[in-house]
Amino acid sequence: MTLPSIASPLVVAGLVIWLLTLVQKKALSIKHALRDLGDCPGRAILWLHPFRSLALVAGPFYPVKGQMGYYYSKFSKYRDYGSTCLSSVIFWRAVPTYFVADADAVRLINHERHIFEKEVEAYEPLNIWGYNIISVAGSEWKRHRSVVKNAFNEANNAFVWSETCRIVNQWFSGLDSRPNENQPIDVLAVFKQVAFLVIASAGFGTKIDFNSDMDILKTPPIDRSNSSSSNPESPVLSFGVSLTTSAKRFFVRLFTPTVIYSIAQRVKIPVVSRVLEETTVGYNSLKWHMQAVISDARDASLKEPVHGIDEQSFESVDAPDKDHGAALLRNLVQANMAEEAGLDRRLTDDELTSNTFVFLLAGHETTAHSLCFALILLALHPEAQDKAYEEVCRLWPNMPPFDPPPTYKDNLPHLEYTIAAFHEAIRLFSPVPRLGKTVLVDTTLKARRFSTNLEGKVTDIEEYNIPLRAGSIVVLDSHGLHMNPIHWGDDVAKFKPERFIDTPTYKWPRDAYMSFSQGHRSCIGQRFAITEGACVLANLVRRYEVLLPVELESKSREEQQRILLAWKPGVTIIPQNAWVRLRKRKV
Repeated sequence: MTLPSIASPLVVAGLVIWLLTLVQKKALSIKHALRDLGDCPGRAILWLHPFRSLALVAGPFYPVKGQMGYYYSKFSKYRDYGSTCLSSVIFWRAVPTYFVADADAVRLINHERHIFEKEVEAYEPLNIWGYNIISVAGSEWKRHRSVVKNAFNEANNAFVWSETCRIVNQWFSGLDSRPNENQPIDVLAVFKQVAFLVIASAGFGTKIDFNSDMDILKTPPIDRSNSSSSNPESPVLSFGVSLTTSAKRFFVRLFTPTVIYSIAQRVKIPVVSRVLEETTVGYNSLKWHMQAVISDARDASLKEPVHGIDEQSFESVDAPDKDHGAALLRNLVQANMAEEAGLDRRLTDDELTSNTFVFLLAGHETTAHSLCFALILLALHPEAQDKAYEEVCRLWPNMPPFDPPPTYKDNLPHLEYTIAAFHEAIRLFSPVPRLGKTVLVDTTLKARRFSTNLEGKVTDIEEYNIPLRAGSIVVLDSHGLHMNPIHWGDDVAKFKPERFIDTPTYKWPRDAYMSFSQGHRSCIGQRFAITEGACVLANLVRRYEVLLPVELESKSREEQQRILLAWKPGVTIIPQNAWVRLRKRKV
């Protein structure tokens, strides 16, 4: 018998033994993880980590309806098991993982930072140019936050208000000249442009008119040899288009190996080459624009050091003929330039670029998508739209535009119902469906068991304790939390802005609301977004009646909602059919 003939069976046998050993180890690790789940309902095996980019990409297709982790299940899975906390195990890591849709548990998780830590690994895809305020935790997060927090204040919110008024009224001037009012409008495209222009001006000092050509390809007038582009003379997309393109192609950039880009440049692959070229140009263009605004801010600081906008008085910002804005950029640049400041106030060049990117992305995409859902819901619920209209008419008896424009401090506090409608829209369609935290030490979490009667109402509610092992993962399910009838009532699925208005006998459940997160890691730009959102909606409703597209008017309410409110997971949830008609009001 020859040596190869003896060796072959030995190799096969060795391979089989190795595979069996792996299977045995995996089975044991999953068994131990399932044991750690205790009596928490669910006990599902997850094939995808529920808080990773791959789950977002697969979200429209997998997991399928009825499975744990299904993005569109809202509160239904919790109803199935009669619990506000559900357990599972991630197969590949054998890690106990808990989905949480309970206000008390969510409050504890968000506020006990020494027990529950942000899952920063999930945010690594945002580190395209370096670390940033979203992708770090602990002392590093405190350092980043200390740099930017003073830029988000009432003075800057007032500037956000005035810039939003300016931009939407520029949009209105084009709307009024339309030949056909019945032509539906793609409000996603419009709101992306509005949101970009507001953050560009209020955050970064780049003032652009709404009606300027956002689609122009420009050749940079300066040397780009230090940029990531291999061709310094390649065309550059305009600032707004480069940001929109980068957001659209985020997952393409994340999951495509560098070698594929090289192959696609040499060999034209149908569709693939075009998409990869668009991705490359988009990100290179965005970096060029970010470096340009950073360079301008650095030059301005060298010539005449500028104190943050936080040092300006509230009244001075609302006064006309004042040039404000760029507070966020100034703080970032000054931290980068600081020579004698403590280490906790400094930013590296990469951190400066990366923070610029995430604030542009968050300030642009999240607000635009949220406004789409809010406007569609007002079109679907004319009774709610009428209430918003009546509120705005009391504040603004005359039709916009106004001269002088309405001020922030005299107007926003009186838009109670409009702000409530914005909150209600992002309760029903929270921008980020889930957040992940790692359990640092063994602890206990309170949840609720309940029953559902034949009428669909929740009954027999009782608290129970869930032991959590260190190393476990908790997934804060904002969509489940926002659809939990224990906290929001049996009409939880209804669009009802009144639920966000306090009365002497009712206080809306703050702990059951996660659209801006909670605790010390809550969204730093929350007031910025609310100011912009309320301003857009108030101006729109005062000037136009928001209507459904003509072709949908004959369909049932359920079908209208299914079509217009469709969305898919992304960095934030993305509306798929954001079309409405805007008919100018007579008075």
